[in-house]
Amino acid sequence: MIKDIAALRQASHRFSDGSFEHPGNVVEWMGAMQAQEFTMAKWAVGVRLPWATDTAVQAAFDRGEFLRTHVMRPTWHFVTPANIRWMLALTAPRIISLTRANHNELELDERLCGRCEELIARILSGGRSLTREQMGLELEQAGVRITHSLGTQGSRGKLLDRARLTNIMIRAELDAIVCSGPMQGGKQTYALFDERVPRAPQQSRDEALAMLARNYFRSHAPASPSDFAWWSGLSAVDVRQAVGAVRAEFDCEGDYLFNRNFGHAATGNALLLPAFDEYIVAYRDRSAVLTAERHTRAVSSNGIFRPVIVERGRVVGLWRRVVKGKRVVAVPEFFDGAASVDLSLALADFNAFVDEQASEMSAQLRAKTIC
Repeated sequence: MIKDIAALRQASHRFSDGSFEHPGNVVEWMGAMQAQEFTMAKWAVGVRLPWATDTAVQAAFDRGEFLRTHVMRPTWHFVTPANIRWMLALTAPRIISLTRANHNELELDERLCGRCEELIARILSGGRSLTREQMGLELEQAGVRITHSLGTQGSRGKLLDRARLTNIMIRAELDAIVCSGPMQGGKQTYALFDERVPRAPQQSRDEALAMLARNYFRSHAPASPSDFAWWSGLSAVDVRQAVGAVRAEFDCEGDYLFNRNFGHAATGNALLLPAFDEYIVAYRDRSAVLTAERHTRAVSSNGIFRPVIVERGRVVGLWRRVVKGKRVVAVPEFFDGAASVDLSLALADFNAFVDEQASEMSAQLRAKTIC
């Protein structure tokens, strides 16, 4: 008999259960956290870290406690310095191969990418960190054409203009030349990878495959090899080897791997999960937490994952992050039949995250709830 996948999955994600002391601990546990919407991605860390604030998570990011880079599928992910080297060594070659056709369209060959990376290394050396726009200006001054419009003036041409510089920088991330630096004036920056990431022992490919699977299943179980394949972007051959290497460390039921002796269950407290949270995006089959009829409301046809409300492991509504005057608030929208869900603690936690003055009230409410 299949166990309660939703409840156990919520427990594996360790939402606000007191297991973590620092933002980097959350990212380390999750292995990698999808992070293309930076503001929402910070809340993805915060919702797993009781009494965290946006300021604290931002400061940890600026210190380099965790980094933001393209490492899987490819899209932005948070990952720790301890994991980024072996993860990139494992996943980057496949991503580079998959992006080759796009590079051909943008007239980005291996020789030009190599030249750009040499320039980038010189530009950023000595602890500099620059925004994408600043990097573009520096590369242009060095003689690199950073735009490519195929001679068009419409939206397609504008898209390609942006894409050329974007792809130059993504390739530099995949080749471990750059990673995220501290924020600058509210904008993301790039910094030199080797100046931001400590040296670490090199892992064999077999070891890296096992480590990636272990990181995924411990923090996302119950999950299937198909879910892991979607999350990691690895080939079918690599997925079989990776899962086979760690299968004995987990309980198995049907296609699912479960955390062994993991006795926790989902709490009764509702959660406000951010857009693209791992709890939704990290699985090919989301039916255990998100019914088919509600899937199209939570996930758009073009792959936009909206912020969701979760109760006892299952999605029961959506919410929006709204700016009202000088305050940021969460506005819920329940699915039919879910309006009775108690959001008091979830709203208090979110308010405390975005407004440090609300943190004491959140702590008091959480203490009452636990008691």
